[in-house]
Amino acid sequence: MLRRYDISFSRGNIITQHMLETMYNAPVDTIEHLLCDYSDGIISGMDIRIDNGDIIVTAGIYKLNGRLYTLENDMIFRTSQLYDGKTYVLSLKLNYDGTPEINRNTKDYVTDNIIDIVCIPKTEYIYNDDRFILCEFQGSPSMPYDCNKLLSSVFNIRKCRYSVIGGYTYHPIVFSLILKKLQNKNNKHPFDYVIMTEINREKVLVRETMSQYIYETFGKNYQITDILADFIKATDRLHLKITVSDRVEEQQSEQDINKEHPILLTR
Repeated sequence: MLRRYDISFSRGNIITQHMLETMYNAPVDTIEHLLCDYSDGIISGMDIRIDNGDIIVTAGIYKLNGRLYTLENDMIFRTSQLYDGKTYVLSLKLNYDGTPEINRNTKDYVTDNIIDIVCIPKTEYIYNDDRFILCEFQGSPSMPYDCNKLLSSVFNIRKCRYSVIGGYTYHPIVFSLILKKLQNKNNKHPFDYVIMTEINREKVLVRETMSQYIYETFGKNYQITDILADFIKATDRLHLKITVSDRVEEQQSEQDINKEHPILLTR
């Protein structure tokens, strides 16, 4: 239950540290309650774009281990000099106390709600999961311009988590390219229009919707190995499926033709 905070500053009273902390925590607590069902990942902002090889991440809010963190300013990463053949990552960086690094993914040791981003070689990434990664790249990358480029290792944004209710999904950049592909697709299936409508409205798709689209295309027994790669593959297929009712009508039509024009068997 949300608490009601009554804070009054009577004339002549001393403002205490507790009063100031209560004023600071009240709106933060409210927002965290509103977003409690959302997964870890980007809550708002933190758009990623590339300008002349430089990667720019805009200010925003990120949820990690159930706690909200703020990236207060846009950050620019100069990649023009990174031609050493290494793979680099843009990784979230929290402000910790003196706890050893092996425990630093535990929220209890974080000292504030400000988050930073660092550009480091992938070999120096210390965490045992991908929740801190925004993107991976090699050299001076360029923004992918179609769905197939999303599967490239030159600029990999597939590990970036975007927060939705019930579970994370991919960054809106991914779905903007999928939307572009479906808009230019011929012989669209009705499910294609559902997907386009959902992306236009929410900017992203939940993973359950992506899975349902894959099964609709390849069948319920299809084994999903990489949900994004399989989803992109599914958008390539033309959904010209013959339904059971269509097949019955086709058979009935063939029977009517045979009655009017019986086949003559000759030796």
